[in-house]
Amino acid sequence: MTTGQIIKMMREERGMTQETLAELMGYSHKSSINKIELGKADLPQSKIVAFAKIFGVTPCEIIGYEPTAATEEQKKMWDEKLNAHQQLQTEVKVIEAVQKLFGKDSVKILQLFNTLNKSGKTKAIETLEDLTAIQKYID
Repeated sequence: MTTGQIIKMMREERGMTQETLAELMGYSHKSSINKIELGKADLPQSKIVAFAKIFGVTPCEIIGYEPTAATEEQKKMWDEKLNAHQQLQTEVKVIEAVQKLFGKDSVKILQLFNTLNKSGKTKAIETLEDLTAIQKYID
């Protein structure tokens, strides 16, 4: 089976329309899904990972690779990469939210803070508490 045929099969097994899958994938029209299913569109790795996430399978299954006992290590590696990618996306969203609420300087402070050890973090918090007690340093 081709990747497109596998995607079509998984979509149909889950009772999804092309419209629904297009929406979940961030495509503007179902024709994108149709082209993928017909093998008329190439898929970048990021889209293969996105399809895998939507269908709850590994990227290997999307491309038709069936792991054997000897390749369980590869499957584990794919799962770890997928989880790392999802964690990175979550971290980016958190950073964007912090920046939106508190500005770019707050992100810089957090980045610097995270480079400190426990003692350094304690000292940084104490210093910030001292600074906020001085009127000329607060808004």
